[in-house]
Amino acid sequence: MKNTKIIKWIAPLVVGGVLLTGCDNPFSDDEEVTTTSYNGPGSDYSLSLKSNNTFSLTEADSNLSLTGTYASLNSGFKKLTVSTTNDSSSVAVGSGAYILEIPGTVTLLKPIGSNTQIINMVVGGSCPSADFTANWVNTYKDLNITTGDVMGTFVYTHSTTSGTLPSKYTVSGSAVSDNNSNLGTLSCNDGIVSGSDFKMYLTSNGGAIVRTFGENGAAGGGDDQFIVGLSQDTITSLSELDGNYAGLVFEESSSGENIFAVSTTLSSGTGQAFPITDIDNNTLGSDGATISLGTINSPSNGFINGTITSDGSGTVQCMANTNINNSGKNFLFCVGQNPGENSKLYNLLLVSK
Repeated sequence: MKNTKIIKWIAPLVVGGVLLTGCDNPFSDDEEVTTTSYNGPGSDYSLSLKSNNTFSLTEADSNLSLTGTYASLNSGFKKLTVSTTNDSSSVAVGSGAYILEIPGTVTLLKPIGSNTQIINMVVGGSCPSADFTANWVNTYKDLNITTGDVMGTFVYTHSTTSGTLPSKYTVSGSAVSDNNSNLGTLSCNDGIVSGSDFKMYLTSNGGAIVRTFGENGAAGGGDDQFIVGLSQDTITSLSELDGNYAGLVFEESSSGENIFAVSTTLSSGTGQAFPITDIDNNTLGSDGATISLGTINSPSNGFINGTITSDGSGTVQCMANTNINNSGKNFLFCVGQNPGENSKLYNLLLVSK
C-alpha cells in the first residue's frame, strides 16, 4: 500500500467542530502497564493497545509508524488519536480512527475517509497450543454471493500442525464441494503462517484471519480474499444473544462501496440497526434496517441464518459467539446479500457493549 493511500485508513476527523486529542493517564507511575497486540492483513497492520490508554500502530508496506492515545466512547467504539507520526504528509498529528474491540481476541478498524473494506485484526504473537475448530466468514467484496463459499469451518490439529477446511457453505446454507480443503502443514511463527498462496494470522484461543492470494500468486492483487475466523461456539437459543450492540456495515453496490457504523438492540433474534451519524457523541440516524435471525446452529454449530430488510430484503448467514474468550462480549459476523441489490456483498459485524 502506498503512502498516498494511508490517509484512507486514518485521516483527520472533526465532528461538530470537536476533535478528541487524548485522555488523562489513570495509572500511577508504579502500576504495571499491560499491552495487547493485534495483527492483521491488508498491508500487514500491527496495533498495540496499552492499559494506560496509549497505542501504537504500524503498517508494513509503507513503513508507517504511529503512536497516540485512545478513549472509550459511549457508542461502544474506541477512538484512536495520533500524537506522533513518521509521515505527517500522509497521517498528521491529531488524525483519528475508530475501532471495535473484543479484548484479547479481535479488533475491527473502521477506515476513515474511505469506503475500502473493514480492517480485521486478531490478537498477535501466539501460535495455537492445542486442537481447535473455528467458524469463518468471507469478506471478499467481489465474491459470487449466489454460488460462492461465503462461510465455513476450519480445523487445526496441533499434533501435526496441520489445517483443513472441512465445510464450506453458500449464502443459502448449501454445502460447497471442492478439492481445496487440505491446507497441509502450517509452520507458525509468532502467530503468523505464510504459505505459497496465503498468509494466516492465528491465535492461541482459536482465532484466525486468512489472506488468500489471487491469480497473480502474491499479496496485493485485486482478487485477494480476506477470511475471518473465531472459535466455534454452540448457540443454545436466540435470546442468548440479547443485548445492546455497536457494529460496522460494509455493503457493495453497482454504484460503489460503503462502510458505516451502526447501533442495535437484539431481543430474541430481532432488532433495528440504526446508523451512527456521530460516533463521538453516539448520535443515531432514523433510517434503520431490520435484523431477523432464524435457525440456530444451521447449517452447522455456531451459525445462524437470517434476513436484513432495508429497501428490500437480503439473506445473510451469521457466525455467532457468546461470552467470547470469557470477555463478557457477544459477537456476530454476518455475510450475505445487500438487501437493496442481492447480487452484491453485505457484511455486518456486531459487538455487544
